[in-house]
Amino acid sequence: MRTLSAENIQFIRNYLKNSDVFFIDVRLEMTDHVASAIEEKLNKNPDLEFYDAFKTYMLNHKQELLKSTSKHRWDLDKKALKVVGKNMFHPLIAGIFLLVLGVFYFADFSSINVEYILFPQALLGSCAILPLLIYRYLKVSFVHHLVFLIYMYNSFLVHFVIKATENNAFVFTIIALISLWINMSALKTIIESFRYYKTKFKEA
Repeated sequence: MRTLSAENIQFIRNYLKNSDVFFIDVRLEMTDHVASAIEEKLNKNPDLEFYDAFKTYMLNHKQELLKSTSKHRWDLDKKALKVVGKNMFHPLIAGIFLLVLGVFYFADFSSINVEYILFPQALLGSCAILPLLIYRYLKVSFVHHLVFLIYMYNSFLVHFVIKATENNAFVFTIIALISLWINMSALKTIIESFRYYKTKFKEA
């Protein structure tokens, strides 16, 4: 069975980069798709060379491939949201959440200003943009979307949901705590993603 060499894979990545596929994560996803299609061609025709197979594939599929960029970005967005959900149960994130929950449960509830929960939530929401600035040379599609989504989520929560329940301290606290939990998980996902794609940056 014929497989593509590292040089072949890099050739495909460079081609996509020069075709204005700027986001690293999308480029890597599309590279896998193109590589699989070319390997299939090479295995069906043992006499076919990589560059001939690549040229034929691109002549027939380039426009369709570039149009599918939005689909790849949406698929990556869905994967990212699943990771956020998974990270909510990471020992560190779940531990911090349970610790905060325990403080509210065992403390004198009436003596706690529940609005204080909004401060760490606002801080975490603001910190979500920091990785974009630190790793600004890395163009990762779903991270940009996730940061925007977290910003919109926090804005909606503060301006509508929490204000609508501020007269009910219990509901207010539960919503704020869950929001804090989600923000911690999202920030962890963003940082981990940038670290992952930082290692992929040179080859992508």
